[in-house]
Amino acid sequence: MNLTALPVEILILILDPLGIHELAALCLTSRALHSLVTEYGWSLYLHNHPRPAPSLTAARAHWCPHTRVRFDALTDAAWSAALAQAPALASFIARPLSRTWAGKLQPVLALSPARLVVAAGSTLYSYAFGASGTGESAAPRVYAEGAVSLLKTPERPRNITAITFVEDGAQDRTLDVAFQDGSVERVYLTPTSDDSGSSLSFTRYTLPPIPHSDFIESFSAHSTTQLSLSANGTASLHSTTSPSPSSPTSSISLATRSWTALLSLTSSTPYTAFGSSSRTPLAVHALSSTGALLPRPLALLHTARTADLPADRLPSSAVYGLARGPIGAPWGASPMVLAAGWYDGKVRVYDLRAADRCSPFPFSSSPSSPLSTSRTPTPTPPPAPLRPMLTLADRWSPEPIYALACGGGGGAAHIAAGTARHSVVAFWDARAASVPVSYLDASSGAGSSSFDVHANATAVGTSGVNVNGTDKSAAQGQPQPQMPGRGWSVHAPGNDASPVYALALESARVWGVTQSRPFVYDFVSRLFLGWTA
Repeated sequence: MNLTALPVEILILILDPLGIHELAALCLTSRALHSLVTEYGWSLYLHNHPRPAPSLTAARAHWCPHTRVRFDALTDAAWSAALAQAPALASFIARPLSRTWAGKLQPVLALSPARLVVAAGSTLYSYAFGASGTGESAAPRVYAEGAVSLLKTPERPRNITAITFVEDGAQDRTLDVAFQDGSVERVYLTPTSDDSGSSLSFTRYTLPPIPHSDFIESFSAHSTTQLSLSANGTASLHSTTSPSPSSPTSSISLATRSWTALLSLTSSTPYTAFGSSSRTPLAVHALSSTGALLPRPLALLHTARTADLPADRLPSSAVYGLARGPIGAPWGASPMVLAAGWYDGKVRVYDLRAADRCSPFPFSSSPSSPLSTSRTPTPTPPPAPLRPMLTLADRWSPEPIYALACGGGGGAAHIAAGTARHSVVAFWDARAASVPVSYLDASSGAGSSSFDVHANATAVGTSGVNVNGTDKSAAQGQPQPQMPGRGWSVHAPGNDASPVYALALESARVWGVTQSRPFVYDFVSRLFLGWTA
């Protein structure tokens, strides 16, 4: 029986699980199957392999499904070339987005399908996304939209500590902005264009400030629900559509110096995660059926080595970066997978669905402990600690992890970490974490690479990319692998002696910011459809 004689509904089911190579081969067999793949196959592939790419939304809207798949394949090849250190493939282009700022700042950023907004000092810098041209030749475009100062009086500087986009009907012009003096503002950006170029204006109104000399350290938003975390550990949920958006619908106190927060409402158990400086620096709190924050942690996430220690003997540490796990990783796209950047320079990935937990926290039974007296009521034990399922480390940069993001090529299978010194960004491919480490031939790129490749402490080339590794065996107590090849690291443009304070990772671009400037690593192929980078 001829394959093309089958009903279209059956043929679509046959096309659904096929990959790029299978679909391309099928296109070569006959005109009928070529038409079938063109009409249905590439669209099915895109549906089954989503690529988070906010900055490419405008350009991809002009492309047919086959062009989008081709772009994704070239992007994946660029990411693979960076991991394999294949300079001939021109894996990515690193460029700054602005001139160096005056002074040493601690910037933050927010990314949407319409623009990237970078907050440095008291100024917002906006970079808009668009498309040059139309149809299949439309190329992604990024341009500086303008800058606005939120400084009210020159004699009273006020640094921005956190920003987030607020749902405004997909316009992506509304942001909540928090300042170090405790004030909070809602800002509306208004881009304008004339013969002299583009410019940016704004309007704003003031929200009630954070009390008790506190300030918001981190925002995390999903649709119309917003989570804020203050420096002193007050976590609050807000509805951005309520008549009084500044009034929290729910609040809890962590009672510790806090750094970062993550809100997950799409998981089977909606939760919030908080990174802080304490003996329990990473805590997960569930939301009640009414959407309120529950004060008792759902899970306390620890390192593999300290999870079995008594609660009162845990060493103090800190978690500065949080992100949902990469959706293209082997463990699936579940929002119950969480990645965290720790003070010890390691990235740890946790599966909240896992059963690999320690016994509930033991308590010290020493005579000096108040818990050992008969008059003291037995406290409610904390939840059983959860060990990481994967630990990642850059052996060339043991600095604390200040920023974390997941996404990248291969169907968003990468993890990116910004370190506390020398503007280093480290990358790992989560798909390679479960395969044997292969030896990287140090002579394969000698004399032709624009990167510094470190393999077994042997450097080749002339620039700044290092090969690092993963420590998947840490939880099992096995020795770490001696061969690199599971990850790589690179300096931000300018090689600033600065932390990487924030990262945003999408399929073809990595956005970041140091104390001196914002930057981008662009994996868009310069040869694709004749585009210029």
